[in-house]
Amino acid sequence: MALVESGRFSQNKLRFLRDLTGESLMQLSNEIGYSTTTISKWEKGNLTPNFKSLIKLSNHFGVNHNFS
Repeated sequence: MALVESGRFSQNKLRFLRDLTGESLMQLSNEIGYSTTTISKWEKGNLTPNFKSLIKLSNHFGVNHNFS
């Protein structure tokens, strides 16, 4: 699984991974160092994570970032 498909960030996969792990927004926020507001915006598609954020998310969930 990758957080980026065809060069675009997949907010649905982020929410899926968070639901799969049972993590709350607050837990994920504490783990990766971004606010709950920012993560919520990523999940809703209102904001796109930058490269550094995508790497942190990919590493946290143990998934491929797949930037191709």
